[in-house]
Amino acid sequence: MYKFNTETLEFVKIHWSHSWLKMAGGYLIIVLFVFGGIPLLRHFEMEREIKLIMANESKFTEEKLIDEIKSLHFPFPYIVMAQAIHESGNYSSKLFLENRNMFGMKCALSRITTCKGEQGGYALYNTWSDCVIDRALYSTTYLSNVKTEDEYYNFLSQFYAEDREYVNKLKRIIDQKELKRVFKNN
Repeated sequence: MYKFNTETLEFVKIHWSHSWLKMAGGYLIIVLFVFGGIPLLRHFEMEREIKLIMANESKFTEEKLIDEIKSLHFPFPYIVMAQAIHESGNYSSKLFLENRNMFGMKCALSRITTCKGEQGGYALYNTWSDCVIDRALYSTTYLSNVKTEDEYYNFLSQFYAEDREYVNKLKRIIDQKELKRVFKNN
């Protein structure tokens, strides 16, 4: 084997021991890449794809919220949906965007919760879906005896909201967005 020397502009014979080491090193790199590198690259590629899928799955849409509310079998789900819209400022409030809290929920002190902590005085959730589940836990704890729509609205005006117009605002959202029709099959 020869190597070109750029200073003398000549081909210089390479000693066997040096070329053998270089060739062995080259083969070793190729073998590692083919048998070790590709699976490693596939692992990182799969990990990246999993993260993208998970991010996409948990990404909020109103359709996903409707499905989540339906799956949890809330009594009067259209009222819960109106609360989510109102409390989150149509899904644009700082509380919703930063805490993933669409109901203005505080951290529960005496019931089971999915809240992972508190931020700014309000419950902080890992995902928006955790917030909906926590709202279902709230309903199970405090609204289990509520049987009619009027009783539900009465509870909200007495114990849930500070705004005296809260129930009227929810009713307007329900009418404007036709939420009773959306949840008709529920």
